[in-house]
Amino acid sequence: MVTTAQARALAAQLVSDELVVMPVRHHSPACALQVRRAIERRRPSVVLVEGPRGFTSLVPLLTHDEARMPLAVYSYAIRKTKASEERWAGYYPFCDYSPELVALRDAAARGIPARFIDLDFAEQRAAEEAHEQTEEVSLLDERHYRHSESLRLLARRLGCRDDEDLWELLFESDAGTTDLTEHLARVATYCLLARHDRTAAELAADGTTAREAEMAWHVGEAVRGRAGNDGPVLVVLGGFHAVALPALLADPPPRPHIATGTVTADSALIRYTFERLERLNGYASGMTSPAWHQLLWEHLTAPGAERQPRVAATLTALLDITRDLRVRHRMPVAVPSVSAAFGQALELAALRGRPAPLRSDLLDAVRSCFVKGDVDVDGVQVRAAARRTLTGDAIGTVPPGAGTPPLVRDALDRLRGQRLRIDAPEPQTASLDIYRRAAHRETSRLLHGLALLAVPFANRVAGPDFVHGTGLGRLQERWEYRWSPVTEGSLVEASVLGSTVPAAVTAKFDGPSSRCCGSRVSRWRRVISTSCRGCCARRTSGSSTSAATCPAGRARHASWPRRWSRSASCSSARRARTWTPSCTGSSSTASGPGTRRRSCAVPGPAWRTRRAGSGPPRWPPTCPGTWRAGSLRPTVSGSCPAC
Repeated sequence: MVTTAQARALAAQLVSDELVVMPVRHHSPACALQVRRAIERRRPSVVLVEGPRGFTSLVPLLTHDEARMPLAVYSYAIRKTKASEERWAGYYPFCDYSPELVALRDAAARGIPARFIDLDFAEQRAAEEAHEQTEEVSLLDERHYRHSESLRLLARRLGCRDDEDLWELLFESDAGTTDLTEHLARVATYCLLARHDRTAAELAADGTTAREAEMAWHVGEAVRGRAGNDGPVLVVLGGFHAVALPALLADPPPRPHIATGTVTADSALIRYTFERLERLNGYASGMTSPAWHQLLWEHLTAPGAERQPRVAATLTALLDITRDLRVRHRMPVAVPSVSAAFGQALELAALRGRPAPLRSDLLDAVRSCFVKGDVDVDGVQVRAAARRTLTGDAIGTVPPGAGTPPLVRDALDRLRGQRLRIDAPEPQTASLDIYRRAAHRETSRLLHGLALLAVPFANRVAGPDFVHGTGLGRLQERWEYRWSPVTEGSLVEASVLGSTVPAAVTAKFDGPSSRCCGSRVSRWRRVISTSCRGCCARRTSGSSTSAATCPAGRARHASWPRRWSRSASCSSARRARTWTPSCTGSSSTASGPGTRRRSCAVPGPAWRTRRAGSGPPRWPPTCPGTWRAGSLRPTVSGSCPAC
């Protein structure tokens, strides 16, 4: 069991004239403030930060004046074999109150060199003995704290609801008033309790042992390379790793050499959101309510900061929740109710023996004063407004020169050009009149192309399905879309296919994987080759004709590569008087009138007919059909999928 004497002795080993180790909780305002103070007072000669060492080249971008948080470094690795493909992807997020970002910014402001010291992402994944996990992960995972039985018992003893409430009570509630020595002793105790519940075999299995050996090697090299009159080496590490560093430096393990084999890996700086940082949304190392902690950070670091920053932040958050209820939900929240909620938050904190209101005190006060009926019925809107306000909807901005892959820039430019709201924090809906508006067909083509690239951005919820040939009588497509960091990360991976969306779609369509019988592209190939033999069964090699000239290019093939050739007319003249907007038959003015049958995909005003001798029928404006002398019949292939 961990004793107070052991914790304080360890805390004393973290600070010396040569080395200052700052154990932190990722995205903690209290830890970020202590890092800033340590840099100001200790004047380090170099700053080392936990993170894949390949991210060092991104430090100038992270500290750029025009960078707006939250941002994230998206990293992925792919190992291809003849039988299978292994894929790993992860995010390394930053926000204004991240201790790592504060260390990088303050070091850059003082001209102090800074670099990352952890294993690269591919090496971290290879170091794990069980890495069946293939979806995106957090590179700042703090699962050890959540799984600690010791911390769970401590939270119960102190009257906290979970480990998040416990951390806020022990570290965030009095941030700004605790000196460095006391802060280090508290963090060391907290992290030793979490580490006490993990065995050496578990740490080796999840890659922790290899990562700590790599970071210890870099720290040792920095200490040995330090001149006598230089400042100390300052290291910013997650607390779980920092408490093991003194022992690793005293008895250095060999530097790990991890073979990654034929692995393709890359990283890029992308925009991130507060919603993705929210721990309640599944982010492994996030702290609950990022907008709440952003507000606390701003009050802590403001010039002439208040003596009670948490009290001021509580009042600001309460007023924001009230505004959301009044504007979004039209709920008449009276001023006395707001005043009562603020007073109750302060009284709850005092009753529970806390230096200042915690997030849980604020939420209890809001529920008590704003909900007039049953909390599970009448309190739904209040709880939603509180969570929305405390989570926030901030989206970062990547600075100029960030080296964003061309495909990402091209996709964002095209989406903005089609007037899609990619910066909106909530899901959006787009209704596209693909038969009558050329701009809407371009939008549809773009969204279908992103879907083919497996980019999670938009879902088609209604409209004609040109792949399966259903619902062709519907005039509009309806899409639901929303930008997220996963969207940008998927575009980063797809950038190997091309620098623009059309080029990437063409490469995806023509790639070897598209010829696999079970692939989605293979199904599209079969549809093309079997359902429209007269016009687009054959693709001319090397051709570059527009998709609009394909028999269904205006709608059916809206998302497919523009590589179809066009024949003068379909191969047969069956269904003589059937005309659809995706048919390229030919017609002229000598024989009977062009009439509309029930099977036409364009009903109502979109179809106009005239008698012979009064000129050609006015076919739908989107129909690319041509006229041929001698007949008024539209020549249509009997096997055309649109007919």
